[in-house]
Amino acid sequence: MGNLGVADFSNASVTVTFARSLGIEPLDYYFHIGGLTQSDENGVSRHYRWATPSIQEGSRIEIEIVDSENCVPPARVYRSDREVQEPAFTEEEIRDMRYKDYLELKKVFEP
Repeated sequence: MGNLGVADFSNASVTVTFARSLGIEPLDYYFHIGGLTQSDENGVSRHYRWATPSIQEGSRIEIEIVDSENCVPPARVYRSDREVQEPAFTEEEIRDMRYKDYLELKKVFEP
């Protein structure tokens, strides 16, 4: 089996999620590819994830499982423990998410 671009992977997943923000329409759609590494010599595992495109109603997602040594490395790798907290997202990603939340709240509170 290929290494997913993460040599010491423990598991990997692909998730498609849709949700309502603040209980209003339209739905938000999310596509996630990531997983968890095996524990290292210090007992620390790391989450990893790839950058994923935005999806919307009507998006088509096709998954092909292949064995390959030519993998795209993850966009983000961060610790999965309580002692050292590392952010799952980059500063730019956090800013983009906060801006999206701001726009949703603006719709609710500004007529």
